[in-house]
Amino acid sequence: MATPLVDVTFNQQQLEALQREFRAAPNKINRIQAGAVNDTLKNLRTYVSQELRADLAVKARDLKTRNLVVLQRANRFNPAAHLRVTGSRIPLKYFDVRQGKNVTSWKIYRAGPRKKARDVFFATMPSGHFGVFHRSATKKMQRKPRRAAITEMYGPSVPYVANKIPSLSQTALDAKVGARLQANLDQRIRFELTKD
Repeated sequence: MATPLVDVTFNQQQLEALQREFRAAPNKINRIQAGAVNDTLKNLRTYVSQELRADLAVKARDLKTRNLVVLQRANRFNPAAHLRVTGSRIPLKYFDVRQGKNVTSWKIYRAGPRKKARDVFFATMPSGHFGVFHRSATKKMQRKPRRAAITEMYGPSVPYVANKIPSLSQTALDAKVGARLQANLDQRIRFELTKD
């Protein structure tokens, strides 16, 4: 699952203005385009991450290390770029989990309440994997409650949360891209003109 998808490309007016400005040095056009698109993509990744963290009780480094906001960068030969929000469900260990004497609690959404459960615990598996697990008895295991099945607990997936945030809708992101792309293009043009 990889939504929302945002494409960062130039419109025809921006391309014509760029070609008029650098008529004498057409080899700079592709470099300026790719730089402006990649700058816009970085700005957009930061914005999406901030919006997700405003809703989810997860740290920025956990979103970054799990590579949930994926970029396909532009280059001289392909001046278009893409941003995707991807990923499966986030393990509960990345959220604000607290283990008390008898109860474990966690908070997935910043605005929501803390959830509590008794049969939830932290554990490190023999493989070295650390997580938050839940002990649940199946029908076969009700006679031996100490041998209940252990399953890892998960929060929501990032695409699921992103689809529910109005500021991350396709139209809102496209508007943000249009404004940032023009500003980054102007900055790249000024930089190239001062180099000469």
